[in-house]
Amino acid sequence: MNWPPLTDYFTAPFQAAGIDSLADLARLRRVNLYNSQVSTYTVVRIAESCKSLEHLNLGQCIAVQNWDATLLLVVSKAPQLKSLNLWRARTLSHVGIAHIAAHCPGLESLDIGWCRSVNAPECIPLLVRACGHLRKLSMTALRTTNDTCIEALAQHCPQLEQLDILGSNAITPPAMHAALETCRKLLYLDVSFCRHVETHDVDQLRQGFPAVSIKNSLQTNV
Repeated sequence: MNWPPLTDYFTAPFQAAGIDSLADLARLRRVNLYNSQVSTYTVVRIAESCKSLEHLNLGQCIAVQNWDATLLLVVSKAPQLKSLNLWRARTLSHVGIAHIAAHCPGLESLDIGWCRSVNAPECIPLLVRACGHLRKLSMTALRTTNDTCIEALAQHCPQLEQLDILGSNAITPPAMHAALETCRKLLYLDVSFCRHVETHDVDQLRQGFPAVSIKNSLQTNV
C-alpha cells in the first residue's frame, strides 16, 4: 500500500534519538516537540528540511540552552510559520523576539509564557509592528508587560482574539479598556494576578465588553 506523505501533527514525548528522524519527513507542516529532549541541532535540521513548516511547538524543551541563537537559525529557515510555542524558554530574551519579528511576518499565534528573561517593553512593540496578523498572544508571567506593550498591540494587531497577560506588574485598567475598544475581535483576555487591576476594574470591563471572556484570578495579600 502507498501511504500518503505525513504532513500534519507529530507529537514527540520521547527521546532525542527518535526525534532526529523527523528531519527526513520533509512535508511536515505541524511539529509538536513539547517537553521533549530535542536539541538545537535537531530543531534547526527540521526547520531546514520541512519547507512547509507552519506550526512549531517547542514548549518546555529544556535541552535547548541558547534560545536566542536557536531561534535565529530556526525562524530564518521557516519564515512561513503561523504558530510558535516557546513556553518556558528560559534563556529567551528580547534578542530572540527580534529574530521572530524579522523573519515571521505571517505569525498568528505566539506563546512566550514564563519566558522570564524577556523584557517586554524592549521587544513587544517591535514584534507586533512586524507581526500584525497575530490572533493569539500569551505573555503569561512576563512581569514587565506594561501599557506601552498593550497600546502597541491595539494599534497593530486588529485581528487579535486571545490575549494572556497573567501576572503583569505594570498593566493599568485604562490601557486595557483602550485595547478592548480597539481590538474588536478579542474573545478572551486573562488579567489574573495583574498587580494594578482590581476586581471592580474587571467588573467594569466585563460590563463594557460582554462579548469578551475576561478571566481574573485574585492574589491574596498576606
